[in-house]
Amino acid sequence: MSLQTETTLSYKRIFISVLLLVMIPVSATLVNRFVDQYDISLMFSFNMIASVMIMYDWSLLSTHFERSRKNIVDTFLFIFIGFMLITGWLYLGIKYLKIYPVIPDTSVLVAYGYARPGMLIAYSVMSAASFGICFKCITDRINVHNKEFQTILLSGLLYGLVYTLIFTPWQPFLLARAYLFYTILTILFAYLYNQTHTIIPGIISLSIVYLLIMIMPLL
Repeated sequence: MSLQTETTLSYKRIFISVLLLVMIPVSATLVNRFVDQYDISLMFSFNMIASVMIMYDWSLLSTHFERSRKNIVDTFLFIFIGFMLITGWLYLGIKYLKIYPVIPDTSVLVAYGYARPGMLIAYSVMSAASFGICFKCITDRINVHNKEFQTILLSGLLYGLVYTLIFTPWQPFLLARAYLFYTILTILFAYLYNQTHTIIPGIISLSIVYLLIMIMPLL
């Protein structure tokens, strides 16, 4: 299947969705002036702004939910494949690149138990949903003459750069490692989309992996 489907997203929708993604760390920095705990501030921003993004892009999500419903077998198959691929890459990225996904440390989850449900939701479901929605918005108009591999690669390079610049501190060596990390992660997400024509398997796979990374050390 081709990654490119009929373009239906307006430039206005793309711009506002990406702006909302940018506002997640920006608003977290502002909230942190009062809270003085960045993980909780970012939790608040993910839950609030990603919720706004989901509502704003509900027509996009509902279209993709419907595609998943009509191909439920493929959806579950690629959720499993996505889970395995993303888990493998996160293991390699954490071990060798020393890059961690945007999730709180176990010590934070333990210390702030009252905020744990909100953090688990924010850093799994909301994080993955905002990742998936903006992936679709930013890569919606990419089509390298119907060449699937080039389209997936270009999607990874472009969205990996955007996500790196938004969520990574601007330190040269850290940015370089994070760019590789998020580029490969985006390529895996693009592959799942390429095979199913819906962002839902990628969002669910990413949500489950992030959730397990947070929960497993607590057990």
